[in-house]
Amino acid sequence: IGTPKDAGVYYLKVSYPGDDNYIASDNVVKVTITAADLRVTAENVDKPYDGTAVTLGSLLTVNDAAGNPLTDATVVFVRSDAQPADWGSGVTEVRNVADSGTYWFKVTAKNHSEYIGSLTVTIKPIDITITPTVTLEKVYDGNADAAITAINGTDYTGVGISLTGTADGESISVTAAAAYNDKTAADGKTITVTYTLNGADADLANYTFNGKKAVASKVTGTLTDGKITKKSITVTGGINATDRVYDGTNVVA
Repeated sequence: IGTPKDAGVYYLKVSYPGDDNYIASDNVVKVTITAADLRVTAENVDKPYDGTAVTLGSLLTVNDAAGNPLTDATVVFVRSDAQPADWGSGVTEVRNVADSGTYWFKVTAKNHSEYIGSLTVTIKPIDITITPTVTLEKVYDGNADAAITAINGTDYTGVGISLTGTADGESISVTAAAAYNDKTAADGKTITVTYTLNGADADLANYTFNGKKAVASKVTGTLTDGKITKKSITVTGGINATDRVYDGTNVVA
């Protein structure tokens, strides 16, 4: 009689053909081999964005009930906000900040019960510092424009300046414009600096700029010690007057 070893339900039939002293007889025995439990441990990840992918499968350790590694287990992943029908939809790695979240996983292995669990991958954005040099004070000129002379210590002429601190293989440049809150002469004026970011080979969503997320490729900052001074006016020519003795009139000769 063959001995079953895989998980499942088996029916064993034992037959005796009979002889001169015994009647032939059959007996069927039901044998159940229950699937063993899997021992699965999952590692959560919390790291800054660096342009490299986190392979989800590498975050799991799958062992049999005795603690021995299982090399033939099958693992599928799905985001926790996806529908169950998306099991095994091809999610194998997490690279970008936007992909951060909880991932459910399902592990199957021969002769073992299915195991479902979850892990969390958090990719934090890289923060890039942008420091402008702004001419805070100007003489009233009828407009609210403020002059930017440098960004991060590099002279600014209106051409994009490359930012440092990006992930390897990625580059981001910035242009900027600054303006007072209005054009009138006064002290303590607010200057708003608007940065326009260009990441031709970088996803701006993986970065923050001075702690802020870019919206439509733009980020703003403010300075509060701007000043517009009053413009001097000189009146010249065309006015002459002669001294005279009071005569009760307002005519100027």
